Amino acid sequence: MLTIKSKAPIKKEIDYNILSENYNKVNFDNFDFNTNIDNLKDVELGANILLDSISKNLHICIVTDYDFDGISSAVVLTKGIKNILKHKNTTTVVNKRIYGNGFNPRIVRKILDINSDKKIDLIITADHGSNDDEYYIELKNKIKDLKIILTDHHTISKYPKNVDAFINPMREDSTYDKSISGCCTAFLLLVKTFELLNKPFLQLYELVPFVGMSTVTDCMDMNVPYNQFIVEMALRIINSERFLYWHIFKIKLGTGIVMTIRDFGFNIGPVVNCGNALNSEELIFNMLMETDLDKLTVLIAQALELNKMRKELTKKYSKVIEENYDFNNTSTIVDMVDIKEEAIINGKIAASIGSSYNRPTIIFGNNKTNIIHGSGRGIVEGFNILNIINKINDKDNTILNNFGGHYGALGCSIYKDKLDTFKLLFDKYSKLELKEDVNILNTDMYVPHKQINIKLFEEQEKYGPYGQYRQPPTYFTIMTVSRINTFGPIAKFQFVQANNKLDGIYFFNDVTVTKKNIDSFKDKLCYIAFNLELTRFRGSYSLNIVVRRIEVIR
Repeated sequence: MLTIKSKAPIKKEIDYNILSENYNKVNFDNFDFNTNIDNLKDVELGANILLDSISKNLHICIVTDYDFDGISSAVVLTKGIKNILKHKNTTTVVNKRIYGNGFNPRIVRKILDINSDKKIDLIITADHGSNDDEYYIELKNKIKDLKIILTDHHTISKYPKNVDAFINPMREDSTYDKSISGCCTAFLLLVKTFELLNKPFLQLYELVPFVGMSTVTDCMDMNVPYNQFIVEMALRIINSERFLYWHIFKIKLGTGIVMTIRDFGFNIGPVVNCGNALNSEELIFNMLMETDLDKLTVLIAQALELNKMRKELTKKYSKVIEENYDFNNTSTIVDMVDIKEEAIINGKIAASIGSSYNRPTIIFGNNKTNIIHGSGRGIVEGFNILNIINKINDKDNTILNNFGGHYGALGCSIYKDKLDTFKLLFDKYSKLELKEDVNILNTDMYVPHKQINIKLFEEQEKYGPYGQYRQPPTYFTIMTVSRINTFGPIAKFQFVQANNKLDGIYFFNDVTVTKKNIDSFKDKLCYIAFNLELTRFRGSYSLNIVVRRIEVIR
């Protein structure tokens, strides 16, 4: 069965209008950092509370989540309040993965310890806390005249009544775009503060790269205009000559002189996130905060070593899973009770396994209690993994102990004896959620082999930035496979047609093409579905075909 389909009629020449029809490009001339900001409920209230605390030199405590979005939120708020607004009476607390999600007893104790040394007057949360009202009651009972500004972007199970400002686009009474990162929500609090102070937004430029990267790494919908704007601005700032800080990152990460949105997700993103996987959140926060370039270089090197360890663990557990589980269902649920060691990088493993088999995936850890914790990734374009969990909870509220997240990613805990029921329901609802067979790959248009060139790449880039739910165009063509070489998890192709030769790279991420059958494509005329990327090597750039799928014609 032919699984490569085209959304557009096949033509002999490229029709660039197809790109303009499929991608609505935001006119950045009509945007500023405060565009539509008053649609975000309580943002002005929060900004006024922050300004009042600053004017009275009150002690502000910033408390954030531990992942990329949380740590970037910590950086944005700390730099914004402490460095830019010059309010030195500020303390930052980044949660640790081992403590648990959101406000939890360990975080509460940490806050109370800080308060015993120096009274806290204002707490600002970021990227968590929407469902932790019980802890706000406790804190307010123990800290006199405490105010709380809650900033978050996660779903809300119960409205928090004991905070002074609740800034979350997921509020039912908020008309702001729902799909923005937690870091972006915290950033908008600062934007509104600057607006009330009548200060120029130019002072906030150094914060924008962190907001843009959190938008990409936290899988926010790139069809949202503000997300497109903030990511585009982040790339412009990083790739300018204004901040030597980012030049150091480019050197150490090997991105070349131009960092791309792909680097957000595949280079800097994993380096930052490895901190919470390996109990090193503080190191990552210090790295992102560091302004001394020599110290920054050392911290980046330490983070890269951590990321190397994370890769090894991910590879190890992914291999164990692939050897012990079949992938015939619509979705993949893996419980690691048969793995002797505890996996602490479930999200990375879920992304690895899910991408390899094009399936929504949840990986549960080997917990010794009756509650097991898992991380999930939606993977398939348009698939709302959080919606699936909500349906399961609506069907049977005895299965889940806790859950939270957004369209593309989630964390959850379930009762171990309910695992089999959870698997059945997850697969059932996944089948209903998917709009079409996941084995069907829809492409945007046919491209004659002679027109696969830099001009086509430049044309597609006009409609970026790309990201979650806004992927770059997928093309297809017809060529003969003349050479295949495999190198671990990748294969390199050479395609030829009418004396025109093109090189392609393929990551083993599709069940229809495996290491076992890849040689069968040699010397065959094939349909080739692909994306276009620029490959960087030692300062030079070349156009590369990234093969999504390949099928033999004859």
